[in-house]
Amino acid sequence: MFCSPKSEFGLFGSTYFFGVVVGSFTLPRLGDLYGRKLMAVIGNFSHIIAGTVVLLSNSYSLTVGMNFILGFALAGKSFVGFAYLAETVRASDLPWLTSVIFVSESMTLLTTAFYFKFISKEWHYIYGIPLIFYAIMNFWMAF
Repeated sequence: MFCSPKSEFGLFGSTYFFGVVVGSFTLPRLGDLYGRKLMAVIGNFSHIIAGTVVLLSNSYSLTVGMNFILGFALAGKSFVGFAYLAETVRASDLPWLTSVIFVSESMTLLTTAFYFKFISKEWHYIYGIPLIFYAIMNFWMAF
């Protein structure tokens, strides 16, 4: 991406946020109609499939398309998934569980930044290993 034109770099980032916007309009409403667990599972598995394709892709166009799907899946896995979590846990557990979720997501961003700055620019490991754990956790949740 260092050598690519700014328009390609901009398209790469913009497709993710366009996917978030489209997913935010559709998946929460579908979660209200068809059930939040179903939409959370669809969002999670869409993320796993698109993430795996990004990990294995050598095509810029395919990666940009999967970047849209990753943004779209965010609405299912985060927005609808959090609403589903809030409905299924005890009210007394929700504050600390919410804190753990938001702190762990923030630590992921911090860990990634330190990894790229001080350890390696090889992104496949820091992207692929958590994707495997994420897949295992989602298969356990879905079935």
